[in-house]
Amino acid sequence: MLRLPRLRLVGSDHAVPLSHMADALMPLMLSQGGHDYAGLTQLREAVTANSLARVLLDLFAQWLEHGMPPKARWIFELQGPLGQDANARALAPRIRDWRAGLDRVRAYEGLEALTQIGSDTA
Repeated sequence: MLRLPRLRLVGSDHAVPLSHMADALMPLMLSQGGHDYAGLTQLREAVTANSLARVLLDLFAQWLEHGMPPKARWIFELQGPLGQDANARALAPRIRDWRAGLDRVRAYEGLEALTQIGSDTA
């Protein structure tokens, strides 16, 4: 069973109800190949950036754990535009591993994600 931190609504400390989590995650899943699904903007406005980054961080860990399935590549792709420092810290060792394993494309994309995060940590 998939376990994720709760998304928190902007302007309050209320969490998105569990019964609505699948709907809240759908814009993320539909934003693939560098194309943001229209609902992603609404999601970003509705939930805190911190809670969204935490959800993506947990999804990233699960994606890695399950062998980086191409069908769930959106998880990797969204680490940059929606990630924060913790996401950057999770990406950095993977980028080194991918580079050492001659997976240059994924290493390059990981570096692009760090650039998109844009923080001092990244």
